[in-house]
Amino acid sequence: MKSVYTLLIVVLLSSYWSIGQQRNLTQFYNSSGFNNPAESGANHYIRFSANYRKQWPTIATGYQTSVFALDAQVKKFGYGMVFSSNDAGPTSLKTNNFLFNLSHELKLNTYNKLRFGYQFGLNQYSLTTSNYKFESQYDLENGYNATAASGENFTGSSVTDITGGVGFTWLNDRYAWKPKLSIGLYNFVHSRKSIFLNTGSNSMRLFSASLMVEKKLSDRLTFLPYAFYAYQNQAANLLLGSNFKYHLDTTKQLQFGLGMRNQDALLTYIGIELHNALIGFSYDINTSKLTKGTSSIGAYELSAIFTIAPKKKVAPPITIHRVDTIRIEVPRDKDNTDTVFMFKEDDGESPIDISTIDNYWKYNHYYVYFDFDKSNVMPKYEYILNELIEDVKKFPEHKILIHGHTDSDGESLYNIYLGEARAKEVMKYLVDRGVSHSKIRTFTYGQTNPAEPNTTLDKKAKNRRVEIILLTK
Repeated sequence: MKSVYTLLIVVLLSSYWSIGQQRNLTQFYNSSGFNNPAESGANHYIRFSANYRKQWPTIATGYQTSVFALDAQVKKFGYGMVFSSNDAGPTSLKTNNFLFNLSHELKLNTYNKLRFGYQFGLNQYSLTTSNYKFESQYDLENGYNATAASGENFTGSSVTDITGGVGFTWLNDRYAWKPKLSIGLYNFVHSRKSIFLNTGSNSMRLFSASLMVEKKLSDRLTFLPYAFYAYQNQAANLLLGSNFKYHLDTTKQLQFGLGMRNQDALLTYIGIELHNALIGFSYDINTSKLTKGTSSIGAYELSAIFTIAPKKKVAPPITIHRVDTIRIEVPRDKDNTDTVFMFKEDDGESPIDISTIDNYWKYNHYYVYFDFDKSNVMPKYEYILNELIEDVKKFPEHKILIHGHTDSDGESLYNIYLGEARAKEVMKYLVDRGVSHSKIRTFTYGQTNPAEPNTTLDKKAKNRRVEIILLTK
């Protein structure tokens, strides 16, 4: 299997010199199955997307592009179907694509994923010449005469050929900046026919690449810079820009962005996502030499994505493979029980009783909250820790248990370490102010023990916490 993937990569890279630009969408990020077959099924939902773009409307009838795509993940493979149409000018020079995608995901390690995609289908080219007007059909007295002979010996025709392509996507989820790189090569399988002659090639090879990065600036704002490049038969298309997502809630967000197409246009974008639907609108402000010919009117593009989430399987409890991670249950009050059971999970073994604390009872419970993806103690919560320090002075015999928690955003393993970092920061604050290090034990739950369901931003904020329990005799 590895040799197959290696061969595909070699084919991709070795074919760089003949590559492409038929996929000319400003919102390429909202039509991922069309731009790269590796993206089919990548979100593990059933997804339907549609894009419509019209540019240069004042030149003849303009240039129109329509794309419809359907994809889904079924077990280990992603499947997709794509129909696209390009219609140029009053002569109806059309290109229709009927494409099928197949993708497969490889997990390189905990944080890195690699998806391979294969594309095959049909390209159909057609030319209608009935709207052509030639010099021989004009005379000085009557002007244009459609019935007059043009003197030309060609008519409209249609050609269909086979097309194929491959692509891959690499995604890293470990760090705060989450990059996604996609590369594809298309039209390297085709016939040798043209609309006018029986020789030549319609399907010029197409190369495309995109890089997108996702960075959460806060629990409400996400930063999404991007770059997209395509090349075909000495024609290049370069897009640079960034989108932003403003999260109104966990299922609602506003999107907006700015970008540029090299030597062609400035790109503007707005969108709204509600639950399982996303609607986007972009407008390209023309900055090219066609400004006069187009009356400064650019291109507009509409996109829509609808997803259906499969039924979720109940996830098994997360086992924390860390020797120093301890789960602890404490009595609610002095009369409840005299024993605190401490459990350690080590290398996937079942929890075992490793210790008892006799004659201790819970004096008080303290809470400190944290910003998104942060572990530093904010000044506004220092008074709570200062109260704890004053309480500690009342009891020479005491123990302090510090539990770190996170919300559900991010990888579960990352959140285990984030919860630990928050607990350690609280411990450091106490030790720096005279509390004995030997009296403190820290624990991490990560996202496994939320105080509130992770369904809204406000509830998630309550889960980004450290709980401190003061045990005394």
